[in-house]
Amino acid sequence: PNAYQVIGQQDTVVTPMGTTPIFTGSSAFSGDDGPNDLSFSTNKKMVVDTNNHRLFVQDRTANRVLIFNLDADNELIDRVADNVIGQSDFTSAGASPTQSSFQATVGLAYDMDNDRLFVGDANRVLLFDVRPAGSPAQSLCGFISTGLSNGMSASCVFGQSDFTSNGSGNVGLPAIIAINALAYDSVHDRLFVSSAQPTEKIRVYDLSGAIANNMATTYDVGNAYFYVRVVDIAYDSLRERLFVAVDRIEEESSTWGSIVWVYDVATITPYENPVNVLGTVNTQTNEGILTDDHIADDNQCTEDNNYP
Repeated sequence: PNAYQVIGQQDTVVTPMGTTPIFTGSSAFSGDDGPNDLSFSTNKKMVVDTNNHRLFVQDRTANRVLIFNLDADNELIDRVADNVIGQSDFTSAGASPTQSSFQATVGLAYDMDNDRLFVGDANRVLLFDVRPAGSPAQSLCGFISTGLSNGMSASCVFGQSDFTSNGSGNVGLPAIIAINALAYDSVHDRLFVSSAQPTEKIRVYDLSGAIANNMATTYDVGNAYFYVRVVDIAYDSLRERLFVAVDRIEEESSTWGSIVWVYDVATITPYENPVNVLGTVNTQTNEGILTDDHIADDNQCTEDNNYP
């Protein structure tokens, strides 16, 4: 089917809702000479808040997250962003690791039960309290927030000892190196954090209890047999499965292949093997990688909970 709506490629004059949108644009900021509330530089990830009817879009090279209000059916109301996180306004695109700004943002996850947005930023994860604006004051990680606002500060930071650090060496705790994807498990309140760095495992934060800045990870998910670069992850809360899209290089042959591992994470055991795999026949050999089962490009990973 064809797309019936588009955001991110509007010129300075907004195409009214109800008219045919422009589908042919593809330039950064639509040629408008800089960041604005209509278009993106490089949109990387998106999450939908179906409770409060909002769409969060990560604009990677502008180091920001744009928020679009939706109607009761979770359809776009208009094509103009309503809020921005990571920048103080819609026309800025600076890069700096602080409590309210990003250095190299990549990866989004959303906790629908608590209205919390997780944003991956190079070697750290920031947690934002994005309850509707004007919500009752709430303290998290020692920071008091009243919900969503433009340029808001994060409540918590994971992977770094403070909000201004973003290096790869987190002394005393497992480092999160080159984050590239996040996924949230709303059943067990767990945050999965993957890295683009080969040999790095997927870090798992248990957020069901007390949450603190620079808290330790509880588990690692990873396979000991292959040298891999994870490119995306997705979580199926109904079946408690973690889908891990990877570019794989064989230990001995230096042959790359794109596959998706499926992990049963109802209970996590150290370095467990996947229970299934897409794109190859065997989870521990090269069999099938260059057959019809091969996945040529697995740069995005998502799930549909309506189907088994």
